[in-house]
Order: sequence, then structure tokens, then C-alpha cells
Amino acid sequence: MILNSKILKEYSIVPYNFDTTEVLNFADMSEYKWLRPIFGEEMYDEIIQQVKDNELSPENSTLLTEGGAWRYISHCIVYEALPYCFAHLSEVGWTKGSSENSESISLKEASFILSHLRSQIEVMKKYLIEWLEQHAESFPKWSPSFDFCGCYNPVKTCCDNNPQLQRPEPMKQVYGFRRKNIDLK
Repeated sequence: MILNSKILKEYSIVPYNFDTTEVLNFADMSEYKWLRPIFGEEMYDEIIQQVKDNELSPENSTLLTEGGAWRYISHCIVYEALPYCFAHLSEVGWTKGSSENSESISLKEASFILSHLRSQIEVMKKYLIEWLEQHAESFPKWSPSFDFCGCYNPVKTCCDNNPQLQRPEPMKQVYGFRRKNIDLK
């Protein structure tokens, strides 16, 4: 894990008096899902090792702070944990989180927050990738993961120019709820 509770509170929307124990349970999975594809395996493993040894290089330290990696992954962790903060699994099943002095938000409100948080994450992701591209000479181990179409950059993909991914076959039909036999012409 490249961050702790103090860093999570500093760089995300989590308040300083919040108990981050449950939220930090999502840190490893969030880093693997959101950060590792951007850094690439080799660079990610290097940063993890440096954090464990408490010997972060100046370049990697700058990446985490000025490059926006800590802010990005902090928001990703909150994004992954938010549904479980909204509702809890207990011995009686799934229940909404509540307290004596506050009212729980509705599912619609929780969905709005998740959607807004996701749009912020996408902007931070784009900034982090652009920052890495501008400072690529300082990070020789940086090799972002490829996505399904072979694009190296998850923000600017070649999928936009690939006609097979943009235009479905005209005779194919979509079947789903309330839709029957709709041609995509």
C-alpha cells in the first residue's frame, strides 16, 4: 500500500475525524485496479518496495505529491469503499448506515455522489497520465499497461478511430428490456 490513513485524509474527501479502518480495506484492491495499469507493473512494484523500505526516491516522491498519484488513489479508494459505507452487511443482512444525530442518504443521492466522484477520478487520471508523459525521462520503468485494443494510453485510445468498434453491423439487433427487434441502421 502506498498510502496510510493520514495521507488518505489529507488527499481525499474523507474528514480528519473519520475512522478510516474500513475504507483502507479497499486500498490494495484500488491500487491494483486503478493505479497499477497507469504505472505499469515494474514501476508500481518499485514504488511499493520503496514505500515499504521508507526510502522513496525524489522522483517517486514528486510523482506521488505533485504528480497527483496520492490524490488520485485516495479518491479511488473512497470510490470503491463508498457503497459499503452507505450500507453495511450485518447478521440481519444489508442495512443502511445511520446514527442518532444524522439521517442516511437515499440510494439516489449515493448514486449521484458516486457519479460525481467518478468524474473527478477521470480528470485526476488524465492529469496523472499527462504529468507522467511530460516527465517520462525521470521514470525509465514507466510502462503503462495495454488495454484490450492495444492502446498504451487509457485516456487517448485508438478505439475512437477503429470503425469496427464504432459502427455495429447493420443487421444485428438489440434485445433487452422494453426493446424488441430494433435494427441498428
